[in-house]
Amino acid sequence: MVLSFFETVHHLKDWLTNDPTSGVTSSQVHSLIDGSPVLKLCADLANGSKHFKLDPQRRTQTGDHSTEIARNDVVVYVGTGTSAHRFYTASGGKEDDVLQIAEQAVNQWRVFLSGRGLI
Repeated sequence: MVLSFFETVHHLKDWLTNDPTSGVTSSQVHSLIDGSPVLKLCADLANGSKHFKLDPQRRTQTGDHSTEIARNDVVVYVGTGTSAHRFYTASGGKEDDVLQIAEQAVNQWRVFLSGRGLI
């Protein structure tokens, strides 16, 4: 489910450029992604998920072919029947919290879309 988010957030670019009513061009979305380390990370996670792993023969957005969901932590709340999961990405020699990456990605798309009157 975590990787599905990254596939969806990355492929929003395709939906926008294929919808003639959006008025969004391919160069506009590529400019957004190319200028955003967070959206580049989303692109690599999406492509790694789609193809099982990043192809070492193809260029990656982050420059790191080992970009992945590296680990997750689980906290079990004893006696409540509930737990909490936290996932982390690894790319470029550092780990990031997936929730923070997701929130930043959504915010960047929100700014892009609202700037064009689409939301």
